[in-house]
Amino acid sequence: MAVNTEIAQVNLHHAAAASAVIANRFTVEKLGILLIQEPWVHRGEVKGLKTESNKVIWDLSSDRPRTCIVVRNNIEVFCISEFLTQDLVAVQARDFEGKDFVLASAYFPGEVPTAPPEMVERLVEHCRRHRLPLIIGCDANAHHVEWGSTNCNSRGESLLEFIIGSNLVIENVGCEPTFITINRREVLDLTLSNEPANGLVSQWRVSTEPSMSDHRILRPISLTSFLLKTMEKIMDHEIRSTVLKRAPLHGLSMPERRSTTALYQMTSEIESSLEHGEVMLCAFLDIEGAFDNTSHKSVAKALEKKECGSTGAQMD
Repeated sequence: MAVNTEIAQVNLHHAAAASAVIANRFTVEKLGILLIQEPWVHRGEVKGLKTESNKVIWDLSSDRPRTCIVVRNNIEVFCISEFLTQDLVAVQARDFEGKDFVLASAYFPGEVPTAPPEMVERLVEHCRRHRLPLIIGCDANAHHVEWGSTNCNSRGESLLEFIIGSNLVIENVGCEPTFITINRREVLDLTLSNEPANGLVSQWRVSTEPSMSDHRILRPISLTSFLLKTMEKIMDHEIRSTVLKRAPLHGLSMPERRSTTALYQMTSEIESSLEHGEVMLCAFLDIEGAFDNTSHKSVAKALEKKECGSTGAQMD
């Protein structure tokens, strides 16, 4: 598998037009994998997604499959048949370094009172036992303010309890709705990952491009290679244990200082200013893709400026 594999995730709402849109994006933008919920199905067969450059995986025993995974031909995967159902498709892939990981497309039926389905729970446990990185793209059909919904329901509460209890991470960024109709705007589509997959997902966003479905396309989900993530952790440890101790950037550079600590400190300063009749001015910057789009040359210059030495600065 390539160093970076871009993935799109979308619920097609059984629509032929939506299938055509995502199939075109897959080809034009050279995406690697699609995690699909509610594909267009005719006589038990997923339609509109197969091309000469890909393969489509779904439960052939189901008359109405609600999930499938589209994989480019040059990416080697095998379907984990134990976790192949109408509402779940899981594949195991191996990157060019020989590291295995699992990708899954899941649909959580809205007619049952709790989430996730038992088969998803079993998949999470399987990956935990075998220390396999796991990424799940799902239509959760569950509401909770934790992932940006406008309210909470019992399904959302049970799903959040499972996510916390299983030590999963919600990869969604922000509160941009993933499901939009004339009178509803909700976050229903989630990307989840487990602890071994920590740091593999980057650049997550809700696309503003038309999807021809009531669900929006989540893209790109970029899987960074294990080699690069390992190098990143080595560099992070080196910088934190040497450079930042010598010349810290700010309070948040040190492990004992967390974002919550900084927010608490800022809130206290604001309250103190208000009590004394002062004016407090705060500026918040969110630079989209700042780290993902930074060139190696500029990073190397910054490392040299912070006296990281030649080992840290040579990042070709």
